[in-house]
Amino acid sequence: MLENLKSLRLQNNLTQKELAQKLNVSHSNVSGWEKGKWQPDLDSVIKICKLFGCSSDYLIGLKTDNKNSEVIKSKDPLEEELVNLFSELDFGSKNQIIGYVRSYVNLQNQNKLKNEVKK
Repeated sequence: MLENLKSLRLQNNLTQKELAQKLNVSHSNVSGWEKGKWQPDLDSVIKICKLFGCSSDYLIGLKTDNKNSEVIKSKDPLEEELVNLFSELDFGSKNQIIGYVRSYVNLQNQNKLKNEVKK
């Protein structure tokens, strides 16, 4: 069922044990899923998709590409470029970028508040 689980795990430089820890399941569960011995429950499928930023269709092999083109349909070409570039990153890099963006947004919001107070 999970046709692309192993490739997603490897693309994100995770061992089966590390993935199991992130999903709060046993290592043997991940191993069994990858070998097709048993199927994960729906909650685990959802966690996997959120973790790797993929659709369930991609995870189970119904879609052959992992592009989430439906995630953002913006008229702003910069937003579309950002989403496309972000989708190419591995899991660790995505987390770093999210941290940077959160910090930048917080700083920007703080500056807005300071400017409003000065008025």
